[in-house]
Amino acid sequence: MIQLEIHDGLNLALGPTPVDVIDVQPAAVALLGADYPTVRTQPAVAVGDTVRRGDVLFTDRTNPALRFTAPAAGRVRAVEMGPRRRLESVVIDVDAGHPNPTVLRGTPGSAEEIREALQTAGLWAALRARPYDRIPGPDETANALCVVALDTNPLAPDPAPLVQARAEEFREGISRLSLLVQTCYVCMASDADLSCPESATIVPVRVSGPHPAGLPGTLIYGIASQQGRRAPQSPVWYVGYQDVIAIGALFLTGRLSADRTVTVAGPGLPQGRVVRTLMGASLDGLTGALPDGARVISGSVLSGRESGRAPAFLGRYHQQVSVLEAAPAEVPDSSGMLSLELFERVWPLDVPVLPLLKAILVEDTETVAALGATCLAPEDLALCAYLCPARLDYGAALERTLDLLRRGS
Repeated sequence: MIQLEIHDGLNLALGPTPVDVIDVQPAAVALLGADYPTVRTQPAVAVGDTVRRGDVLFTDRTNPALRFTAPAAGRVRAVEMGPRRRLESVVIDVDAGHPNPTVLRGTPGSAEEIREALQTAGLWAALRARPYDRIPGPDETANALCVVALDTNPLAPDPAPLVQARAEEFREGISRLSLLVQTCYVCMASDADLSCPESATIVPVRVSGPHPAGLPGTLIYGIASQQGRRAPQSPVWYVGYQDVIAIGALFLTGRLSADRTVTVAGPGLPQGRVVRTLMGASLDGLTGALPDGARVISGSVLSGRESGRAPAFLGRYHQQVSVLEAAPAEVPDSSGMLSLELFERVWPLDVPVLPLLKAILVEDTETVAALGATCLAPEDLALCAYLCPARLDYGAALERTLDLLRRGS
């Protein structure tokens, strides 16, 4: 077991985390291109097609084994393509009465059989890889996998009750995934009781501290520092706890689980709630009636996507919907970066923060690589952006810089 204590960070006080639970069957679900920025999509359906849960909606033209499947049965309402034939969304009007078909037969046991089963079911996309925060290639291998079974984002759901309620699927998912890597680190809150299996290849990690203690980047760098390394030994994969449950359910039942439990809360919502729904659910059905001007964000208030700037559906990797009050009519002008001291108080990684921020703002790929920061993702810089008076978007700048590094520029 590893004990990981994070001392630097910030917990935003946005109100109490909701506890009341409701079920919402969405009228529509969608897969969004914004969730897969490195995938060159090849649509496999057209408007008007009828699909079942688990049917292929699109593949990656570069890696056809990467399949992206329907989270619900229904009729394809839209296949929206953007510039350069990049996918924007595939929207399905849900047929709630359609049965959930079997997508996996037999009992895959070897690593290659597990890999093939995940790709066939569309669950390979649950895995993401660092460096460059991407879906791993279909034949790629990794030194380590981090199972992220905690969430320190403001108003995020507590993973422990959901994992405890589906303990068998969670343990099965971990057992299967551990066969794909050298070491599987199961990261959880220091006081959580998740009945995690432990073995030579499955290592529980107890984590304490303020946000961003629960972010994959913090966990990956924190585990590396425990092992005496400044930067992670790449590649490293990570996966969310709800996807681990879905993977376990696939191997136990042969059927694809697309369940999502999310919090819907924030200062712009009179009463928050915990919602059991489907992956990619329409946000309108999750939030209900809202005050005039309220802003809806899929994901964390720090790093999520605001409805109106993106299609109004739950993001593939999001565990919450944040609702904010209307934006002020005027925002005071401000300029300049904050002092190094204040940035350092919310920066938990052993990567010098001010040189990093300066390097990504000017897209200095050489310095970013030298700092060992290629295993970061935009969400890792969200607190810095939140505190910056100039409202500089460090996450977007990092994304551009990492893209240059990916392309070899």
